Amino acid sequence: IQCQYNMAKNKQIKNTGKGKLGFLGGLLKCKNCGRSIKCYNYPYLRCWGHVVAKNCDNEIPKRLEILSLQSYVGDIIQEELNIWKNYTSQCEEEVATYQQRIQTLQNEIDNLLDFVASDKTYFVMAKKRMDEKTQEIEELKSLIANIQGNTSINENIIFNELNEDEKFDITDFEKAFVTT
Repeated sequence: IQCQYNMAKNKQIKNTGKGKLGFLGGLLKCKNCGRSIKCYNYPYLRCWGHVVAKNCDNEIPKRLEILSLQSYVGDIIQEELNIWKNYTSQCEEEVATYQQRIQTLQNEIDNLLDFVASDKTYFVMAKKRMDEKTQEIEELKSLIANIQGNTSINENIIFNELNEDEKFDITDFEKAFVTT
């Protein structure tokens, strides 16, 4: 019981998953056995199943270095960030178009109100048109909110200029597995 009490007091150190592999830490898996790819002889990558467990016959070429792989993956991520940035720009243009349409509809509603104020006999017809325009405004506002909720990159991100923690956050976001 004393031993269990002493063990309960031991402080556990959390593994950050940010070892020698940098932003690729924890993401690289062997295509044969599914075990981790690690740097046993830095900077060269090796399969844990092949080196330690000895139950995988996937011998990663010794010339495959973590730095070249990080550079290659960084270039791919940058391409994806650029595509996302272009998509975000297109969405911003679409939002601007919707906002312009909302302003036009609001002006038409104001004109209808002025018309009804001058001649009350057309009130029913004008009210129906105002309700239709108000409904369209609400639909456009909903579209705008949906677009703005799905696009979040407001700046041009250069992946190679990010610090290691920011790179880790971007790669960890997708939880994608890279196989060799």
